[in-house]
Amino acid sequence: MNPRRAHAVGVVAIGDERLAGAHPDLNSPHLARGLAEQGRHVERVVLVGDDEAAIAAAVVDLAARAPLVIVSGGLGPTLDDVTRHACARAAGVELVRSREAW
Repeated sequence: MNPRRAHAVGVVAIGDERLAGAHPDLNSPHLARGLAEQGRHVERVVLVGDDEAAIAAAVVDLAARAPLVIVSGGLGPTLDDVTRHACARAAGVELVRSREAW
């Protein structure tokens, strides 16, 4: 494996409010700095809205480019949060509620 690719990271920044320009994406630059301090580099940042299919597609695309994908934003305790469902879909697994995780 190419050493640069081995240290690559993809970031999916999620939020309709980011796409609308209501809130800037401050997490991705922060993550990039922290990852650089760890010897990694952000290969690509993809900004998507709160849409399960779009999130899953972004995760799949980035996973083909980098061995690590970080999802930022869109993770909340509300019923309309589809991030966890999208990540399970991208991984091809069923989302299961775990007592240990809760």
